[in-house]
Amino acid sequence: MNYNIDLPEELKTASMPKMKIAEQKLIILNRPYLMDWLFPAFIILIFSIMIINGKLSLINDDDSDYVTLILILFIFLIVRSFSLNRVRIDFEKKLISIKNYNPLVNLWRKLFQMPFAIGFKEVNKIFTDNNSFSRQLIRFYVILETDAPYQFRIAIFAEKNQSIIFTDYLTKLIKHHSIHADAVSDLRVKPEGRPTVMP
Repeated sequence: MNYNIDLPEELKTASMPKMKIAEQKLIILNRPYLMDWLFPAFIILIFSIMIINGKLSLINDDDSDYVTLILILFIFLIVRSFSLNRVRIDFEKKLISIKNYNPLVNLWRKLFQMPFAIGFKEVNKIFTDNNSFSRQLIRFYVILETDAPYQFRIAIFAEKNQSIIFTDYLTKLIKHHSIHADAVSDLRVKPEGRPTVMP
């Protein structure tokens, strides 16, 4: 059976996340925003130039704190950039698959027996929440919560209205295709605060 899962017009022009529909599946590819990279990348660049020009030494004990800082920033950048979920929603099987680009996050989920696949009837709610780094840098998360409960970021938008439209779109589709439609999901928008979610 074919379902009408065509994206709303407002989401077809969204640059991030990338979404595509194929064979009754909606695939969501979250990617890091350029602005999320800039500050740590700038700091790493400055320290790298200082090391190349001999201003800092990898051997000198006096400079060991700076080198440690560079390594911490580098690890932070890598972990932050790849702690994003890739999501596949299968409307025929009524199944949501969530995996992370970061294998360490996937290993952590496996150790704590967190699900990688969630049935529509296990979805408790879907809501949007914002994470503000600064007035200029705000991300709007669409979060899926299971009955367990676990929370997963399934999409990250730069614009609030797109996150709300996507939340409403996904909520209606999952309700419509769920066996227990009356207990699956609701639309809830939080005005502020950081969500307590799994990466």
